[in-house]
Amino acid sequence: MEIVRENIGTLNDKLICKVEINDYSEKVDKALKGYAKKVDIKGFRKGMVPAGVIKKMYGNSVLAEEVNNVLNDAIYKYIEDNKLEILGQPLPLESQKVELEINTPTDYTFAYEIGLQPAVELTHLASKPVYDQEAIIIDDKLLNEEIEHMQKRHGKNESPDDIQDNDIIYVELVEVNADGTSKENGVTNSTSFNSDILKAGEDKNKILALKKGDSVVLHIFDAFERERDSVLKHILNVKAEEAETVGDTFKMTLSNVNRLVPAVLNQEFFDVVYGAGVINSEAEMRARITEELKAYFAKQTEVKVMQALAKDLIEKTAVALPTEFLKRWIKVSNEKEISEEQIDKDFPAFEKELKWSIIIGKISKEQSFTVEMEDIKQRTREIVQNQLMQYGMGAMPNEQLDNFGQRYMDDKRHIQKTHEILLEEKVLNHLKQFIVINEKPISLEAYSQRAQSEHAEHDHEGHDHEH
Repeated sequence: MEIVRENIGTLNDKLICKVEINDYSEKVDKALKGYAKKVDIKGFRKGMVPAGVIKKMYGNSVLAEEVNNVLNDAIYKYIEDNKLEILGQPLPLESQKVELEINTPTDYTFAYEIGLQPAVELTHLASKPVYDQEAIIIDDKLLNEEIEHMQKRHGKNESPDDIQDNDIIYVELVEVNADGTSKENGVTNSTSFNSDILKAGEDKNKILALKKGDSVVLHIFDAFERERDSVLKHILNVKAEEAETVGDTFKMTLSNVNRLVPAVLNQEFFDVVYGAGVINSEAEMRARITEELKAYFAKQTEVKVMQALAKDLIEKTAVALPTEFLKRWIKVSNEKEISEEQIDKDFPAFEKELKWSIIIGKISKEQSFTVEMEDIKQRTREIVQNQLMQYGMGAMPNEQLDNFGQRYMDDKRHIQKTHEILLEEKVLNHLKQFIVINEKPISLEAYSQRAQSEHAEHDHEGHDHEH
């Protein structure tokens, strides 16, 4: 098959493909014979349908399918042989109309439009641009909080007779009359709560003075730092439609107390957390935690630097694109029908994503960056391990992580997305050598407040956009 390439615009070429009879005739005959063996047509035994009947019934559709296969194979071979870097996919010219007829075989000519990737020069990096990166200060307050968290995580649960702050209290609640007798058809419930949600005052003092099996009568809605609706739902387990009939006087009987006793900072604790003999003193542990926190927060704050760098590269890198071809490709490739107005509206965002994809592709090719399936598997293990740690589970061997993560590995979208993320990470790590990072110390409190403010602003913008 002959293919001729013509330029029709900036980064926009036309492929004129001449399909000759001998390119498809043998394939069509073979396909029709295959149909004759497997189709089931009333009036004929299976496999005994005459060739003429098969040709009449299926000829044109088989011809169209085989010619299309020949075209696709030839076009992509041409693209590969000529090392063309295309955008999207080849599109048949809208103006062409080719009628295929099985009974009058002939040569056919088809024309396809292709968009070509532009050359990219990352001029923004030539000036060694400077980016600020927040460096969270690891002070004693933050260190102490982290150590306390670790002590609690490795602590033990006890069931003491008395109640202290932050204990989990298990109680039986019975709605009573003014004289303390049980109210007929009143609310009863067994529940538990943290003593910290008790409101300071006489009721709290009475509750904290209880021993197991002791009771106290109190005004339930005055006893908690919660709104009435919250007490009804979470403490009394009362449905909204029943709330109006609930009184405020209840007898509370203490059935149990659960107290988390933090682990003691000793060698046994160090060995459990870090392994035998790795850490031998509190000072060593504090130094280790300091470095771990620095590395953790540096990874978090580096994300914003990389986002800023990517944004600048997209905005400051001149990339010519075959706009009209791309808009047509978006329309043709979209699963649902999309209007020209919608394409025009969405195109700026699409253009930014495409520019970034071209930049990633350029650097990946120059540096021979690749992402192997094992890389995707390892990242999936990390995702699973992080999820398990949120449920209080410790480190697991790869074999168990792979079992938990199999549902991810069976998802093609997860594979594709993880591949893109890992490749982007490799590119951004490579680009760090071309920029200057200026560290700006900041307290964790200030950093968290700013992050919350940005998150709230982002949510507000998203809400406005939805409307």
